[in-house]
Amino acid sequence: MTRVPSERIERVARLAAFEAESLVRQVREAARALDAATRQLGDLRRFRGDYARSAAPGAARTSGIELANRGRFVARIDRAIAQKTAEVDTCTERWQKARATWISQRQRSGALANVAERYQQAERADAERVDQAEADDQWASNVRTGAHQYLAGGSERGH
Repeated sequence: MTRVPSERIERVARLAAFEAESLVRQVREAARALDAATRQLGDLRRFRGDYARSAAPGAARTSGIELANRGRFVARIDRAIAQKTAEVDTCTERWQKARATWISQRQRSGALANVAERYQQAERADAERVDQAEADDQWASNVRTGAHQYLAGGSERGH
């Protein structure tokens, strides 16, 4: 069976809408990953600040070895902060890309739905025109038949 154009475009529109729904899940997942990485980065920065304050000169008498150990530990925290900052940047890029893709797909899906609606409206208008033409033809046929019968009946009486 041949499908009408609106059925074909409706199918494409439904697939586009499904794809948009799938993409919104990706946006949510990217947002969750970004939130988690941002929280972890904040935790690392707070920890570094707290540690630096506790190790401030004059806070307690410390030996050279303890100062060196603290310095190495702060350097490790700084590396962890740099890595986490890079991860946050990567997560931000992923989220932005996923969001842009979702927005584009959502717009495409909406446009396809509008095209499907226009096709349906055109098909309904065509069907109404066909119905009207058939009704007009039937009316004209009835008029012709009635006129022919009238004329045929009238000519028999006159002769």
